[in-house]
Parts: sequence; structure tokens; C-alpha cells
Amino acid sequence: MNAKLEAFAALPPFLFTWTTFFAAGTIFFLLRFRRRLVQWSVRDLFQTLFPFDPLRSKSFHADLKVYVIRKLTDFIFLAPGTAVWAMVATATAAALGTWAILPTGAVPGLSGILVVAVTLTLLGEFVAFGWHYAEHKVPFMWELHKVHHAAETLNPFTNQRAHSLVLVGKYSLKGLVGGVPSGLFMHYWGFSLVEVLAIGALANQLLTISTLDALRHSEFPVGFGPLDRLFISPHMHQVHHSSLEVHWDRNFGSNLSIFDWMFGTAYRPQKGEEIVYGIYGLDEQELAKYYTLKGTYIDPVVKSLRCIRDAVIPRAKHPEVLAERLP
Repeated sequence: MNAKLEAFAALPPFLFTWTTFFAAGTIFFLLRFRRRLVQWSVRDLFQTLFPFDPLRSKSFHADLKVYVIRKLTDFIFLAPGTAVWAMVATATAAALGTWAILPTGAVPGLSGILVVAVTLTLLGEFVAFGWHYAEHKVPFMWELHKVHHAAETLNPFTNQRAHSLVLVGKYSLKGLVGGVPSGLFMHYWGFSLVEVLAIGALANQLLTISTLDALRHSEFPVGFGPLDRLFISPHMHQVHHSSLEVHWDRNFGSNLSIFDWMFGTAYRPQKGEEIVYGIYGLDEQELAKYYTLKGTYIDPVVKSLRCIRDAVIPRAKHPEVLAERLP
């Protein structure tokens, strides 16, 4: 069983992503063909998979550029979060050993592994929900998060469309929160930090795949019916990307929807409900600024820093305002 789990964990994520995406697209094509909405042709199949022109879509090109850059640089921006997690977990385990509050050396068994998996998954989902909520409510965080919401079309590459600095803050927070129970598990069951992180990562991967994360950034409106009460379906996340007012600040969860239902931000779209992707108030020309590398990586940081400055320093004392007052 361990060998099978290790083999599963070693499979590249893009394999699950694109297999799920093309399988869903083929099913949608067959359903549309049955209803005589499309013809039996490669062209119509392609248009079902990509209901936009990949060669001309600047939004799609931006997705590709960010995807490639992140594949080359993510390890740099994820390192601080990993370091925080390791330090907090190690310190917690050491403190528990010094204080002798809990026994140690217990045999984990399957139940212990499940406790680790469920605990880290729930905490990770809650942190992701809280961080995402803050990204929409805190001005300087929203400026960075706009990079993701500027997408005018959704496809699996859009999932990676985010400012790299977000990874530093988000995963450092996850490290702070997840490090404490990780240290407890290390002390009580004798797990190594690597083992705890591996269990958490595998549990997250299983949840991500089973809840069709690959389709959340697609234009296939797949819902889960009653299970929308537990999980974020692709259709629920597509609504999150909508610029229509009725959809603002909805469905912040990553895989689980339970926190959205708890805090009143959940929204279940109706079949065929209109969705307009993009950012409210920005026209195509303004959105296009986010499709350049400067608009993706530099401008958001400048705007974010201005938001922080405006929150700390009264506008009357800004250098440009003082300069305007000079005779």
C-alpha cells in the first residue's frame, strides 16, 4: 500500500489536470453533439475545449507566460513558508519534549495517519479561505490578487496565474498555523517533519483531484449538487471569477466550501447562470495591462506599496501633495 501511495504522490500534477480537463471536455462535446448544438468534427471539439481563440487571446498568453515563470521560480518563493513550517514544528516538538506535557513514542497506525491528514487538511483549507478572503478585502493584498482575476477566459493554466509574492505570505501563514500540530504529531507519534509534510501533501493532492480542481479554471460549469455544501465545485469557483455584482466576494474556499457556508460567503449558481470574467470597472484595454510582464509583476507591487503608504501616512503628507503646495 505504501508503495502505491508513493507512486501516486510521485505522479506529476499536470497529468491529472489535463487528463481531467480533456475527459470533461470530451463529455461536454458528446452531450452538446447529442443535443445537436455542435457538429461531429475536430474543430467543434476544439472549440468546446477552448471557447476562445488561443492564438489571439492575450489573456491566455498571459496565463502561459506566468505558468512558465512559476515553474522556474516557485521554489524560491515557497522556501520561506517551508522554513517557517519547519522552525515552528521543530520548536513545538522540542518544547513538548522539554515540558513533558504529553507522552511520546506512541505507535501511529492508520488512525494516526488519518488524524494527521485530516488535521492538516482542515487547517490548510481554513488558512487558504482566510487568506483569500483578505485578498478581496485588504487593499494592498487585492492589488496583487488582481493579477489572477484579470483573466478574461479560464483554462487550466489560469490556476497558476498569481503574483509570486503571494506565495511568500500565504505559505508562511500556513507554516505558522500548520507547524504547531505538526510538532505535536512529531512528538507524540515520532513522525519526522518530512513524514508529516508528506502525509499532508498527499491528503491535499487526493482532495484536490477528487473535487475536480482541474475544472475550476475552465468553462465547464460542473456542479456537485448537494455536495456543494461540502466542496467547492468548478461552477462555484467560476462564479468567484465573475465581475457581476451578484457574484462579488463569493466562494473563497479552495477545495472545501464549509467555511464559505459558515461565514456567509457561499453562492450556488443556477444552471445556465450568466458569468462575465474579469474585474468590475476595468475595460478590455485596462485589463490588457495585466497581460504584460510589467503589468503582472511590477505594477501590482507598486500599487500595493502605495496602498500601504496611504494606510500609514495621511495623504496630506505625501511627497507629491507637499510638492504641489510649494510656491
